[in-house]
Amino acid sequence: MRMFLRIKRIENGYSQRELGAVVKVSQQTIAKWEKGVTTPSEFKQIRLLENLLNADARDLFPDLFDDSVLAE
Repeated sequence: MRMFLRIKRIENGYSQRELGAVVKVSQQTIAKWEKGVTTPSEFKQIRLLENLLNADARDLFPDLFDDSVLAE
């Protein structure tokens, strides 16, 4: 579960529906992202979320960044 994504959404005053409207996805898609079921399909969606939520993509979607692979 991507709790940080949910926390940052709430801290910034967005409902799932409102954030989805800005990012141009459904409320259900935001819920799936928060649960870790799916991931944004476009890089620009991740960048937009970073800007809207004042957070780094590595914190919002830690499962997308495997630092152990980078360290090798």
